[in-house]
Amino acid sequence: MPQKDTVRPPCHPATRGRALVWPLLLVALWGGCAKQTPPDILIILVDTLRADRVGATVNGQELTPFLSSLAAQGFLFRNAYAQSSWTNPSVATLLTSRYQSQHGLTSFQAVMAEDEVTLPEVLQQHGYATGGFVANFLVRRNLGFAQGFDQYQTYSRKLETGDPDDRRLIKARAEQINSEALSWLDRINNERPQAPVFMYLHYMEPHNPYDPADQYLDRVLGGRPRPDAEEINRRMELPSWGTFSDEQVQAVKDLYDAEVMSLDAALRSLFKELASRHFLDDCIVVVVADHGEEFREHGLMGHHQTLYEEVVRVPLIMRVPGHTGPERVDSVVSVSEIAPTVLDFAGIPAPATFEAGSLREVMGLRSRWWPFGSSSNGTLASGVAFSELIKDGTVRQRPHERAVISATDKLIVNVDGANEFYDLRADPGETNPNALGGDARARLSGGIADFKTEMAGSGAPSATHAMDADTRERMRALGYQE
Repeated sequence: MPQKDTVRPPCHPATRGRALVWPLLLVALWGGCAKQTPPDILIILVDTLRADRVGATVNGQELTPFLSSLAAQGFLFRNAYAQSSWTNPSVATLLTSRYQSQHGLTSFQAVMAEDEVTLPEVLQQHGYATGGFVANFLVRRNLGFAQGFDQYQTYSRKLETGDPDDRRLIKARAEQINSEALSWLDRINNERPQAPVFMYLHYMEPHNPYDPADQYLDRVLGGRPRPDAEEINRRMELPSWGTFSDEQVQAVKDLYDAEVMSLDAALRSLFKELASRHFLDDCIVVVVADHGEEFREHGLMGHHQTLYEEVVRVPLIMRVPGHTGPERVDSVVSVSEIAPTVLDFAGIPAPATFEAGSLREVMGLRSRWWPFGSSSNGTLASGVAFSELIKDGTVRQRPHERAVISATDKLIVNVDGANEFYDLRADPGETNPNALGGDARARLSGGIADFKTEMAGSGAPSATHAMDADTRERMRALGYQE
């Protein structure tokens, strides 16, 4: 295991050499003891959910009582980091355990290459029925996100304006995602009753445009006047260009929090239905976000423009069969480690292309499947996370390009080579970019340099898909600018 003062980048697959003898040895050692029925797997991604909103209280109302109860049954990772601050590369990393520099999703038109090995592909090869139900059209089938899914669908709904000629589409609500996923699960249970199931559910509530139900908004407001949601949504279409008054920032927060509360209630309903189907009896459950959201902490609103904590630190909850919580994990962990961890608990070796290893050791658990200790391939230094913000063809409002977080030390490197050094323990709001001393600066700078070198030799450009007018308009409604 690396020393605590070492910042080590991930190793290229060609150099790490997973020995082929391991699976055969494990079968010989564990043949009669291995679990006969693999666990079901549920990964829930909540688009744009900030880490600080899970367990938060507003006007005496807890925003996420259900997620808090779920965390109490398993593992809550307090310092989990996404590998980018916008959806496409972050979801690609979740599915492939590879970085933006490697899978090449650096624009809204970028297509995930067919030779990328995804988590659902691995599970499919091991007999899993795989279904993906997604409320964000950005991660659609023609951009390669459906690889390995038996069923994969993105959903939208018509914007209700009273104008029959207005055909604009906006994000689907959680109730539709729940309904579609449960219908598919019922069909699979009838058609393939012996097959383990993997479901990926991608919700969109905390992402603008906001339209929470009145009951949730009123609970958040606590008697204050309701904001003009239509006006706020128009302004959020161009968050990087417009200015927001303090009152408008508060209105965004109120609408956002109401959406978070509504999503939490929808998840409670989903889990009630899953429990009635006994899906949760032996199930690996993961709840995570692709990125957070900025509320003008550093001058901007929205996301995909910086690598500050409010957009790269994300909530992460895991519940695994046979282990009850609550367990709190304070180590720095990465979204890239989720897929290897899921495979570890399912008893399936991770493919050599995966950059990260399993979190089982960080969770304090010895493996049933890996009798000689940790199943992690050891390629990612403990307590270190890397994030990237590589953008092609889009407006860049801030110069952030890469970041490394090691314990409570953080370095953000800009496109021009300038550095921002933060002490997250003393300055969690990242207000002093010159906080760290020489030793910490050298350690973080060396880690970033090694990371860039490693990434330069392990990635490939992705193809692109032409963007039509409808896609361009829907992106504008979500606040994305080319």
